[in-house]
Parts: sequence; structure tokens; C-alpha cells
Amino acid sequence: MTAPTFVNDSLARGLSKQTLEHLVEAAKMCSNAINNYILEAIRAQMAGKSPAKLANQLRASISALIEQPCIHGRLVSASARNFTYVYLMPEIKDEHLVFSLAIGVINTRRKLVPNHVIPVVEITRHSVERLHQRLNTIDFDDVYCEIGTIAMMAPSMQLAAREIGARQWALPSGSGLFVAVPGGQEYLTTLVTWIPFDDSLSPKWSRLMADLQAVPELDDFSIRLRPELVEILSRHRWLKEPYEPHPEPPFRPGHL
Repeated sequence: MTAPTFVNDSLARGLSKQTLEHLVEAAKMCSNAINNYILEAIRAQMAGKSPAKLANQLRASISALIEQPCIHGRLVSASARNFTYVYLMPEIKDEHLVFSLAIGVINTRRKLVPNHVIPVVEITRHSVERLHQRLNTIDFDDVYCEIGTIAMMAPSMQLAAREIGARQWALPSGSGLFVAVPGGQEYLTTLVTWIPFDDSLSPKWSRLMADLQAVPELDDFSIRLRPELVEILSRHRWLKEPYEPHPEPPFRPGHL
């Protein structure tokens, strides 16, 4: 019988470093490959290749890349000759990890251009370490899934929070929620902590989570103001108060 995993502080630091380096390198390789696909498509476009065939070829090639777990991307709209894709681009800056959304719009009836990048989420290295511990996992895919899920919804949630003057809000992930506050750029959200879905979740956060989880397609990518999110956040007036961190309890096995 395999012994249960216990991720202590030292192991978490090592895992965090390995995780971040792997994610950054994988995203760079993905970005380079997509740019090469687009350059090849531009040459084919100039040579008179069918727009529909060109779109199908690009769609298949880009989808195969961005649907890898370590990339966390998706096609967000598609038709016969055009589609939009989005994937995460992590970058290490000092003691923070910044996640940007790389957004590409492919229309084979028009001039093809590379994707553009919008920073949407920043998280400290320490928070990634704590996430390894609280999930009690050595698998970086588990950690990345938590962050990747919320990165797609972060821009629309931040716009809704800004609309009501919120100074803190929640971003639901697979196993818990991230507490978010405004970042230093237009669409940038700062993640200050992660709380698991267990008895450590306070009643006020539980009520907010119940409201958010009732929203259809909450984790769909969009950079637009969603009225339903504005309406939900406005019900919870305490979100307009500044976030005040509470001392973290000592980590113990079985107490994530």
C-alpha cells in the first residue's frame, strides 16, 4: 500500500520552482509553434490556398497544442473560415507569477496576424507553494488546473467588481476559491490566498460561492461586463471593504 503524500514546506518550495519553470517553458514552446503555424499559413494564403482548408488545418494544429493540460487553452468560437483561440501564458516576475491570456483571432479571408497578450492574474510564489500543500499534491497539473480555471473568468469578474467598487471578490476554482483584489493594470487581478471547500470556508464566502456557482458558463472566457455578475456581487456589500488576511493555521497532514 502506497504511503499518503505529505507536502511539507521544503517539498512545496521545490515543487513550486519546478512547476513554474515547467509552465513557463511549455507556454513559450506553444507560442513559438503557433507563430510558426501562422507564418506557414500566411505563405499558403499568398499562394492561393482555399480559406476553408487553411482554417481547418490551422484549427486542428492549434487545438492540439492548446488543449494540452500544461497549456490550458481552448477554442472559444469557430466557424468554417474563422475561429478564436485563447491560452495561458505564464511569466515569472520577481516573486510573482503573472498569467496572461494569449488571444488569437483567425480569419482566413483576411490577413493573418499573431495573437495579442493581456495580463489577467498574478499570484505569489508563496501562494503556489501553499496550493501544493493544501491540495497535498506533488502533481503540477492539479495546481495548474486550479489557476487555469479561474484565469479564463478573471477579466469579466474584475470588470463586474470594478462596476460596484468591490475591493475583494472570489474566483471559484475546482477545489476551492481564490480571494482576489484589484491588480495594477487594467484587466489584472491579484490572487491573495486560496481557501478549500471545507469547514474553513466562512459563511459569507460560502453564500457568495453559492451565488456564483449558479451562474451558467462562469468559467467561459470573455472580456466583457456581465450583468449577472454585477448583480450577484452587488448583493454582498462586504466586498467593498478591503481584504484583511487572517493568520494561517499551522499546516498538518490531513488538514488542508
